[in-house]
Amino acid sequence: MAITMARVARDHHPDVGILTNDPITGVGDRQFEATDAIVSAVHVDVIGINYYPHTARTSLVKVLMATWRRYRKPIMVSETSWHDGHPVHHRRYPGLNKGTWLRHVIEQVRVARFHGANIVGVCWYPIVDCPPWHAPQSSNRWSHGLIRKDLTVDPWLSAELRQVTLHEDALN
Repeated sequence: MAITMARVARDHHPDVGILTNDPITGVGDRQFEATDAIVSAVHVDVIGINYYPHTARTSLVKVLMATWRRYRKPIMVSETSWHDGHPVHHRRYPGLNKGTWLRHVIEQVRVARFHGANIVGVCWYPIVDCPPWHAPQSSNRWSHGLIRKDLTVDPWLSAELRQVTLHEDALN
């Protein structure tokens, strides 16, 4: 489906950029099967990696470097976030919150860049708390956005986003 969509998009808009978006959570060949199929069938501009604390099987820097070595294309962490109520997040990464998870991801990106990987961005997803995927009509919300159910802003994520922005501004 992704290959068909990419081909149709390019047929109608030749200058459109193609970004893959896969849950590459480890570094084994099976992790790359879907992306390999897309990359071999159409020109892909950016390789997207979904990296969440509950599905990660190895460090993000290892995933980024393996992806860079495999494709030699710009990479984007196309999805990451921290769910306050997810028990696996707290078990695997005790003491972290949304802000410290973002700091961890940014630090891993910096290490991968230092080692030569071309990382073009990080996307926090979703930015607004949303209902669970399995219950879209639910009034409950997964707590992983910057903007909470009550429309307040998560203080830890907000503070870390401010720090990232200040750091990036200083580099430019």
